[in-house]
Amino acid sequence: MATYSLPQMAYGKILAAVIDDRYPVNSRLPSELALSTELGISRPILRAALARLKDDGIIASRRGSGNYVIRQPHQSVLHFAPATDMGDVQDSFKYRIGVEGEAAYYAALNYTDADRQALKTALAALSEAARKREVGVDEDFDFHLRIAEATDNPYFVAALKAVREQTSVAMRIARHLSLHRTTARMKQVEIEHEAIYDRIVSRHADDARQAMRTHLEAARRRLFESDLVDDSSEPELSR
Repeated sequence: MATYSLPQMAYGKILAAVIDDRYPVNSRLPSELALSTELGISRPILRAALARLKDDGIIASRRGSGNYVIRQPHQSVLHFAPATDMGDVQDSFKYRIGVEGEAAYYAALNYTDADRQALKTALAALSEAARKREVGVDEDFDFHLRIAEATDNPYFVAALKAVREQTSVAMRIARHLSLHRTTARMKQVEIEHEAIYDRIVSRHADDARQAMRTHLEAARRRLFESDLVDDSSEPELSR
């Protein structure tokens, strides 16, 4: 069973309340005193939870007025992970933005012909998973791992493998949600991967770094967007 800190638990309870429409978009959260009393926590712990919610774009402060809900994730988010886990998922993306942005930079400088072929193969597998409407977590991780390997620096590979479990959880949630979004939004994810590949193989290191950072930041943001659509086809859950 997962062990959560008090700020994590408070974060999860408030996020769940937002998703369940207890606190709709544009509504004002209860005061810190009222919230801390309701949750049974101290105000410093509550403030730590509120800071994470602000960083994740769920709430925003209005000077002299309090905290307001500015984004309401779709209820389907809670089908894939408890609200308490979502802060860690967001943190995993923040970590990857830093590490994998640099990995893409050095991959563009150092890749070999074998690395280029491995990347091309991984990208094709990722596109095929999307075409078949499979979740494609293994394919997604493999693409990012091939980039790390192309850096010719084993520390990038080790850094990615060290957080494989956490990264795969985040990927699984993000890709499950993508399967329930419009075709245009699903295509956008493919375009982002293709842009990373193109910048790397063109040896445009700065652009490769930015393409990776843009993709991961967009993936982090998409977790909490509410543009999910009903789809009669069920995603393949075994991949």
